[in-house]
Amino acid sequence: MLSSSTSLISNLPIPDLAGSLGGDTVFLAVAFVLFMGLSYYLGRGLIISTIFAFYPATLLFKSFPFLDKLVLLSGEKLIVLNKVAIFLVFLIPITIVVSKYIFSLSDGGTGSNFLKLAGMSAGLVILVVVFSYNVVSFDTFHNFGSQIDSLFAGSGREFYWFLAPLALLAFL
Repeated sequence: MLSSSTSLISNLPIPDLAGSLGGDTVFLAVAFVLFMGLSYYLGRGLIISTIFAFYPATLLFKSFPFLDKLVLLSGEKLIVLNKVAIFLVFLIPITIVVSKYIFSLSDGGTGSNFLKLAGMSAGLVILVVVFSYNVVSFDTFHNFGSQIDSLFAGSGREFYWFLAPLALLAFL
């Protein structure tokens, strides 16, 4: 009896959400929702500071001469995590310094605040993808498909995607 009901359930045409939406869409949507919650919890000022701090942190990380000596872990995933941790060592102090000069104005109602938080969250998602393509490759965790590759890969596009979060902040 149990085996027949199990086989009946397994034969139901339940769509595979990750397969039908595409792994990249699910990954980007989850990242957006996580950043949206983080933006709501931490506030706009700290998120804006993080976006502004990303650029000097990236520059320092790329030009850091001791990067290879500080990668202490072995294995593909652990090396990526080690490099992300080193990047965060640059990002967090710069974010703290920048946040002392960024003032979050609370203009507008909840609707406009929601749109601003959504825009900032989209900016953070763009920065994570740009970070993955240009600074530390996240291919061991999630390899983006050819559509995302065609959007973000290439030296000409890199410049514009680095500007996209700043343009979002300018219009928010």
